[in-house]
Amino acid sequence: MKLNILVLSTITLLSLTACGGGGGSSSSNSNSNENPSIPSSSFQQWSTFDLDSESDSLSYDSDTATIDNGKLYTSFSNDSFMVTAKGLYDEGPVHTTYGYLNGNISIKNNVWTLSPYSSINSSGLKITTTMKSYNIENESMASKVDPYNYWLLKNNLSDSGNYISNKALRYLTAISKVNFPAGSSCLQLNKVSNSEQYLELIDTPDGYEQGFLANWWSELSTEKDAKKYIMKDTIAYTLVDEEYQEEYGVAQYKNRFYDAYPSPKGVEFNMQDLIKSIDNEVNASTNATQKAQLLELKQLLESSCNFYNEVAIKAINQSFVADK
Repeated sequence: MKLNILVLSTITLLSLTACGGGGGSSSSNSNSNENPSIPSSSFQQWSTFDLDSESDSLSYDSDTATIDNGKLYTSFSNDSFMVTAKGLYDEGPVHTTYGYLNGNISIKNNVWTLSPYSSINSSGLKITTTMKSYNIENESMASKVDPYNYWLLKNNLSDSGNYISNKALRYLTAISKVNFPAGSSCLQLNKVSNSEQYLELIDTPDGYEQGFLANWWSELSTEKDAKKYIMKDTIAYTLVDEEYQEEYGVAQYKNRFYDAYPSPKGVEFNMQDLIKSIDNEVNASTNATQKAQLLELKQLLESSCNFYNEVAIKAINQSFVADK
């Protein structure tokens, strides 16, 4: 999946399939207090929790973003960098406490603007994220940690072609009965946009992968449906996956090959597009049960979380250890 320097958790546009029957109609139990206040303090920390629902060993990815005096750090490396027509944007020096410097960040109201770090002092790219804040005290933990699979589980739709491991299913079932404690809050990435077209290049250090990518790059260079990008020190070729509407390919940056994901200038992600897709499914459905279920999914996603405050992430980690 494509990584974004500010989008620390993966946002997947759901491909909704027919899911009528089973479970019956139910309304969302989401009573989140939207936008109680958008944090703007000079120091703040937020963590992600991305459950691998397909892993038989029950695992997750987590990262902590730290904002300190106008700088953004992440606890783990992105293993990627970005190139524009004339710029290079990579990771900065490692802070002994916070991790990897991502760049300079300014916060005004609910808008965060990141100027990504550049080792060659490139300055044209800006990534702007509109946040929503939610008070999630007493909310079901499962409804925030994995709203889509929680929805499938709650409506007895787990056999609808969406695979989830038995351990993940057991974990979500357990935490569906656990609520977030007092003081829990989260942030949602509501809209992400950028000021310049860029390519994100993801490294694969394995020598075998370099050979594979080099051959793929050569093949794509003669593929009539491939799109060519010429960026700073970079030539890339990409194709569009029609099923997932994702464009990806391979790039040669200087003398090395990388997985490549292009982002056009402008809006990269908009929650309203996802909500609109669900509304279209609702309007197209003639099944009353399915309509009710889709409306419930819409409410869950509208109040979904990407970043958790210290109280909330501590509760999630405790629940994971307890079930593990």
